[in-house]
Amino acid sequence: MKKFANVFLALSFACLVFFFFPTVSYATNGKSKKIKEVLVCNTAIQEITTLPGEHVMLAGFAARHKLSSGETHIPLYSHALVIGKAQLDVKTKSVVKKDGVPQITDKVLVVTNDLMEISIDEAKILVDSISVLTGMPKERIYIHCIHTHSAPRSMLSYWADPGKPNHDYAIRCEEHIIANAVKAVKDDAAFQPFTVEVGEGGSNININRGEKDGPVDRTVFAARFLNMFTGKPIVSLINYSCHPVSLGPGSLVTSSDFPGVVMRELSKAWGCDIFYYSGAQGNVDPAGCPQSKIEVTEKIGRQMANDILAIKFSKMSANNFCGKDVTLKIVNNEIKLPFQVDKITEEAINHLADSTSKWGVTVSQTWKDDVEGWRKEEIEKLRAGKTKDYLPFEVAAVNVGGLVMFFTQGEPFNEYQSGLRKEFAGTPVMFIAYTNGQNSYLPSAHAYTVKAYDYEKDQMHVYIHSPYPLSSKMTAIYEEGIAETVKEVLK
Repeated sequence: MKKFANVFLALSFACLVFFFFPTVSYATNGKSKKIKEVLVCNTAIQEITTLPGEHVMLAGFAARHKLSSGETHIPLYSHALVIGKAQLDVKTKSVVKKDGVPQITDKVLVVTNDLMEISIDEAKILVDSISVLTGMPKERIYIHCIHTHSAPRSMLSYWADPGKPNHDYAIRCEEHIIANAVKAVKDDAAFQPFTVEVGEGGSNININRGEKDGPVDRTVFAARFLNMFTGKPIVSLINYSCHPVSLGPGSLVTSSDFPGVVMRELSKAWGCDIFYYSGAQGNVDPAGCPQSKIEVTEKIGRQMANDILAIKFSKMSANNFCGKDVTLKIVNNEIKLPFQVDKITEEAINHLADSTSKWGVTVSQTWKDDVEGWRKEEIEKLRAGKTKDYLPFEVAAVNVGGLVMFFTQGEPFNEYQSGLRKEFAGTPVMFIAYTNGQNSYLPSAHAYTVKAYDYEKDQMHVYIHSPYPLSSKMTAIYEEGIAETVKEVLK
């Protein structure tokens, strides 16, 4: 029995050694080094606010007709997070170098911008530029926007055309986003080995914006990347579903809305940078808003920050007997969402335009003119061979040591997020929408049974430059596609 106990203790000690200093030892100049594969990260932040006194058209509200006041409530920023892998010399607590350069591999870049949205074409410009300047594969770059309705309209919009109020800002903003991302990717010496802790709580600042008692997800998900040796937070990630529209169309100040307040307050409390990611919030707004009052936005943001400060965090568990999970895996998929017709033809476009233009005023006072503009544009695209008979939707997932960061284009309704997390209960999943371009609302199956979402179901195609409204059949296809993407990244 004593012999068995000694063997057991020896094995336990060996496991502990492997846990902290696993896998490799090698001799250099007669000295043995312990090498450990670790996850590493780096961050960079760049302000993208308008200049003092710069008057631009803010995004998001059709009812807002005036240029901004030139004042700023909370500055706008572009936040870059790069995650990679490295070999760590445990004794010196330093990343193994080659020719004096730290060796960081498998980099994944996630940029979150305090903007309302960017188009598919804008996203491609940013991704292409960052890829060229860093050598990173395009499929490992993700560009997210928090969707604040108090940020300027950016590139490739009417307001950013030459001679328009947003032209200079749009050029400057694009340059800042790209430069900040490149800096984060290329500064290999700044990468830090990290561990992950996660927490989940709730905040009741949001409501379903179409139905009094409609579906709403009040889950706040948080993840903190901690320096492996000091335990201090490097960066904290917040994921929540609620439109940043507390500052309504009557407000003319530049602001990241309540997420900016949350980031400011948590940064003071935790002593690290806070990156905010908006989730599936196509049908979710702040309760009692918009009010266009800064004091209301401050109150909402502080309430949410306090809710998050009450969250209890737990470290990610090991995936194997003696070592931590250092998985860094990505999966990119395209989901083909069906339209209400199987094939887009001039006849189908004309029939839809003729029937819907008779509706009179809907979401816009200029509905009839808007429909005619849509008709002309879509027929031109069809004749040029640029039209598909489905809406391509890009989704992706990144597995960071067991933490899943799920990305999707567009504005899904919150039921998709709730359903995905329920299906993968026990796995921490961040649901991050508005990524790599805005191309559509995605109403839920429930939304197709009620009248509250007529715009999202039957009118938005006119304003998002889509050839036709989506079919209700798309709900099951999207649900299956996002679940398969997460399942694949966890294999």
